[in-house]
Amino acid sequence: MDHTKPRSKLYRTPKKLKKVDSKETSTNLELKSRYERLQKENSKLDKEIEGLEKDGVTEDMHLQMEALHDYNEMKDVTQVVLGYLADVEHVTLKELHQRYNLPIE
Repeated sequence: MDHTKPRSKLYRTPKKLKKVDSKETSTNLELKSRYERLQKENSKLDKEIEGLEKDGVTEDMHLQMEALHDYNEMKDVTQVVLGYLADVEHVTLKELHQRYNLPIE
């Protein structure tokens, strides 16, 4: 036995164990389960990104996506204007599309 250490270091009393609430335990288990699911999803998404990069999809597509978004917004606004015009003139949208040579969708 090492007598150079103070007694308090030689004979430690065990730390009191904290009482564990069953709700807290289930919460910890739920968090652990959720963490594991998120880890798997993250791994899956990383693999999907790798696949897209191999297929040539890059951040350059961001510009194309913005252009498509702008196009769709303009198309939506055009439909609203045509709707108002049809209402004012008491005609159908189909008639306006025919009048202005617009595609009927």
